[in-house]
Amino acid sequence: VNGAVEESNIPDFVGNRHNFLENLKRICKRHHRSRVVAALDLTHCEVTCANSAFWGIFSSDPKVSLTNREPCDNKGGICVNGHCTYES
Repeated sequence: VNGAVEESNIPDFVGNRHNFLENLKRICKRHHRSRVVAALDLTHCEVTCANSAFWGIFSSDPKVSLTNREPCDNKGGICVNGHCTYES
């Protein structure tokens, strides 16, 4: 998903889309002082946060790895240390 991510852009396998999106916004706020989720790539356990033009010049890469067991595919994968993994 590219552009400002909305609940409807989040795949069905995620479950509670509202809570998931709010969690992504908290991650962006913590890392980039913005609650705007610009892109979501769950297969690579990555969220891209939008930041203002001013902060964009001085801040780090807007991509943040998901590391807290977020769902990453419809086969039961979860994000661990930025990778989509599976429990046996």
